[in-house]
Amino acid sequence: NKKLMSGMEFLYIINPLTFKTYEEYIKKAATYQGPVLQKPSNLPKGYKLAKAEIEYLKSKEFEAEVKKEAAIEGQGKLLYAKKYDWKVPGKFKLEYVNGKKKFLLDMLTIDPKTAKKQTGYVYEPPIEKVKKRVLKLLIVYCLGG
Repeated sequence: NKKLMSGMEFLYIINPLTFKTYEEYIKKAATYQGPVLQKPSNLPKGYKLAKAEIEYLKSKEFEAEVKKEAAIEGQGKLLYAKKYDWKVPGKFKLEYVNGKKKFLLDMLTIDPKTAKKQTGYVYEPPIEKVKKRVLKLLIVYCLGG
């Protein structure tokens, strides 16, 4: 129903796996292929894990596959749900807090096709990241509103 979807034909949401303890997180993270974000050995005193997350690897191929499957299997349904298991994570996130102070660690897996285009380390100033996030939020708001 395009009216319910704000004019969009298809919308998919995949929530990250969220963990409250480091032990739960590392147990699940160890089941994936590739490197895993570890607790820093020199974490400042007083910081406690607030949240740990693991997200899937985002790719245009996966999105196309999900859209195709939803069009066939979900035809005529208002909601179509399916569990996906992935082998390579897209992002690990560890968030530590000490009162109002936060210490955030992110590790991203780059889609192999994107990785081939980029060579070496590319530094992006924090202000540029903020600008991109604000732009994305505005775009999402405009499309969804």
